[in-house]
Amino acid sequence: QRPNLRRQVRADSDIIMSLAERFERTASWAQTIGLTEIARGFLASLAEELDYRGEIRQTVAMREDLGARPGSLVRIPEVFVELSGRQIIVLERMPGRPLTRGEDVLGSLSMIARREAAEQLFVVVARQMLESGVFHSDLHAGNIMVSDAARVGLIDFGAVGRLDSRDRRDVLQLLLAFERQNSLAATNAVIDLFGMPAGLDLRQVQREIGQIMLRYDGGVASAAAGTTDGFGGAASGVFRELLSFILSHGFTMPSAVAQAFRAITTLEDSLRRLDPNADLLGLVRTHGRDLLAGTRDVRGSAQDAVLYAGATAPVTNTSITELDVDADGRISLRRFNDGAHLGTLPGFAG
Repeated sequence: QRPNLRRQVRADSDIIMSLAERFERTASWAQTIGLTEIARGFLASLAEELDYRGEIRQTVAMREDLGARPGSLVRIPEVFVELSGRQIIVLERMPGRPLTRGEDVLGSLSMIARREAAEQLFVVVARQMLESGVFHSDLHAGNIMVSDAARVGLIDFGAVGRLDSRDRRDVLQLLLAFERQNSLAATNAVIDLFGMPAGLDLRQVQREIGQIMLRYDGGVASAAAGTTDGFGGAASGVFRELLSFILSHGFTMPSAVAQAFRAITTLEDSLRRLDPNADLLGLVRTHGRDLLAGTRDVRGSAQDAVLYAGATAPVTNTSITELDVDADGRISLRRFNDGAHLGTLPGFAG
């Protein structure tokens, strides 16, 4: 850790907090999104990063989790814990170069190898985010290594996001819904993630989310709309527009969900450096069922089935619905706006 870093961070943090409080007092948009709370969450995360012991624990835990899945092309460096501490981390040297400087390495690999590396990187990060709920939240190209053996390394676990089980399911439903152009399922996920601002028209919300979907329909075909620097794809564009929509309509943005959105958009940028044809939403479609397979009890299996069906089935009505599963696996459907009971499906097992 560089000398005087803590003092500089404290000074910068005071400035950020002061500006956030000032904006929240004087600007309606800052009050609506809860800018002070977002700033506080960011600064808390930054303070955690200054104590490397947290990063050590996170790196060790994620390396152990990845080690339980043999055969992956993705690696996380070993931490020499006995040599590390509050202000220093000693890590195994990772082979290869960061993606930011990896043109020569990538140029020596076949497109098949690059495609497989990108897909395995997606699977590792998706499992972190959607199964364990603890994920690398700073997935820019400088934190991803690539070697001439087509192996990928993840480094710098100082910034880690955490999603509870409900948020994990909503993020996955949102991804599945966008991949299948299902505005109803996407609206359900948005409302559950961010709440419903008073006075907002549910049908209009669904229409506007549908319009965002239509602008990015086609995955790779619309990839150029993702970012202006030539990287990123449809998912990056979708989530940037969705974030703009959420903030402009007065939804509150929880800091944990904001970290997940950031991780998704930066991940797709990095995936497309590995494989220029990478399509994050297409990868969601390919691996969606596997990502839902983590829950093994009857109640969880029923909820997983409802989530997958709700996000991928054709839209058959315009009612925003809530779905509940009881202890016996029976699925109850209620209309969101008035709570009216719409019916019960029989018990689901396995």
